[in-house]
Amino acid sequence: MERPPIPPDEERRLASLRATGVLDSSPEDTFDAIVELARHVTQTPIALVSLVDAHRQWFKAKVGIAVPETPRELAFCAHAINDHRPLVIADALADLRFADNPLVLGDPNIRFYAGIPLVLDDGSAIGTLCVLDHVPRAPEAHQIGALTLLARQISTELSLRRRMSSAALSELEARQPPSGGGSDTDGGATPAGHATHTMRPAAALRDTTPVAMPSGPRDELTRGLLAGRYRIEQSLGGGGMGVVVGAVGPDGERVAVKFLRDAAATDPQMVDRFAREAEVLMRVHSPHVTRVLDVGNFANGKPFIVMEWLSGEDLADRLIYDGKIAPDESVAIVRQVCLGAEAVHAAGVIHRDIKPSNIFLAQDASLDARGFGIAKLLDFGVSGLIAPKRSEQSRLTVARSTLGTPAYMAPEQVFDPRLADARSDVWAITVVFYQMLTAELPPERDSDDDDAYEQRVQAQLVDVHGLSPGLAAVVSGGLRWDRKRRTPSPRAIIEGLDALTTLKS
Repeated sequence: MERPPIPPDEERRLASLRATGVLDSSPEDTFDAIVELARHVTQTPIALVSLVDAHRQWFKAKVGIAVPETPRELAFCAHAINDHRPLVIADALADLRFADNPLVLGDPNIRFYAGIPLVLDDGSAIGTLCVLDHVPRAPEAHQIGALTLLARQISTELSLRRRMSSAALSELEARQPPSGGGSDTDGGATPAGHATHTMRPAAALRDTTPVAMPSGPRDELTRGLLAGRYRIEQSLGGGGMGVVVGAVGPDGERVAVKFLRDAAATDPQMVDRFAREAEVLMRVHSPHVTRVLDVGNFANGKPFIVMEWLSGEDLADRLIYDGKIAPDESVAIVRQVCLGAEAVHAAGVIHRDIKPSNIFLAQDASLDARGFGIAKLLDFGVSGLIAPKRSEQSRLTVARSTLGTPAYMAPEQVFDPRLADARSDVWAITVVFYQMLTAELPPERDSDDDDAYEQRVQAQLVDVHGLSPGLAAVVSGGLRWDRKRRTPSPRAIIEGLDALTTLKS
């Protein structure tokens, strides 16, 4: 057995790995969804996000294997990080580096390995996204391409986390904006029937990262003003790219102001995504899409977006609290999501990242007749044109690794994001619909037969979850792998739902 060589940048590599803050951290849906998708596209029993530490490889996400880590000297991934290209071992017993490796001769009996290095923005290879099998294999080019796309998504996420932990950003985040006082900090009232839910404004991002003001003129910081006219009242949240604060505008209206973190504001791709979100929101006018009220730049040139203030909860939180949602309410929500997506598509744009956390269930004076609130689409940072010109395609697909969330991405979006169109949003809406109805994601495909899979989905919805055949047919129609046979548009989903006479048996 050949021991893996130590990379020449080992000291920097380990520092970058630890700066991500993910070693020995709890499982996260983002990474778990990626390994599930990696296993699916390669049809392998094992998939891992493996991080190579000084003396071990530790699994941030894993499927098909029980152990949380293995010694570094036995790790295939410790070989893969020495080259920024995919490492493919068709048959480990035929490779002298691995033929007598205990992981080959014993559990988990590795014969096939394919690992894509996870390379951070500073050039450090800290681990791999890898798949394994117990039999020799010859992977197809499109499978390695899909793995590479997924690995880039992981690398982008980890790069952002590394940058957020830098000393400069930590110093910025220690400087909190002054409180305007007297604001209500729960983000809004609680809708009837959900008194135990914690509500948050629509624009808030989904983690608890400390919020920092952007670098700028001293008077903006000391007076608690943004752009000289929005008075800060409260921090609403922050993520790797952006920060959202609650504020009061010149006319006394409550608004949510979104701006880039200083670290992200120096990244051209992040600035491009942020500008694209503002452009899309200004082009689309629908009660089911977040309304933009103002856009502009701080005195230092960094952009901001001012959005309507919404009280309520996102669908991801609703699913956490309630699990599955009753069919009639699920239909009401998905119908409104389709109306929002239809307006987006009419403006020549596809969302590309429809998922529960990007659907906000707002409470306001215009409640749905059955009391479900107003569903609104959020977060257009990875949206794109439905039919971009050739000159625009490269700009819109530079950050291919960020275009979507794997569990909700249509097949064409996984294998080549340039092929995504309105039907890709239909797929994502349908996955969300299935999840609302069942508290589960759709079953994995076990063959390339679209008709067989459609029948399997329908049987699962009818026989296991007790839905009506008509409703099951609407759902399964949006999950056809062949997009030419898939439900063609959000309007077609609405028409299918309107034609139903019963929602459950």
